[in-house]
Amino acid sequence: MSNLDTTVDMSELEAELALRKQELEAVEEPVEEDGDAVEIEEDPTNPFRADILKTLEAQGITEADLDAAKGTFGKVFSFPWSEEKIYIFRPLYRKEWNTIRELAENNEHLNYLVIRQGCLHPKFSSIAALEEDIAGIQDILSEVILRSSGFISLEEAMATIQEL
Repeated sequence: MSNLDTTVDMSELEAELALRKQELEAVEEPVEEDGDAVEIEEDPTNPFRADILKTLEAQGITEADLDAAKGTFGKVFSFPWSEEKIYIFRPLYRKEWNTIRELAENNEHLNYLVIRQGCLHPKFSSIAALEEDIAGIQDILSEVILRSSGFISLEEAMATIQEL
């Protein structure tokens, strides 16, 4: 049995949305990205991979758990905040993002919903649980999840295009 939650459970979000749809407005603020995520790559020559896996195994997350998550979501990323604290997350799907935007009451709630859906480890079941973590993590973790989901600046997108 996997120690990572690899289900895409939209029921909680959809239930919240149904209850609040009349009173909520979609958050239309542009998402500015910054922060670096380190993808756990298949290449065992990645110099950080062994350290990341060792730290995760101490937290009960195995390479098999990561492989299962990759099988479900395609990509899984790590965000090593410190030597002891590594967040594992996945990109959001468009349907999830649309529901999150409709549900979000403010930026803090938007960040929480992004983290609740995208963060595989550790799981945050409430805003209170997330608030027990270090002060800046809510903003930066939300941003790296959004960045992995394709939310990048126009400048970053333009820098990657190539004429063929």
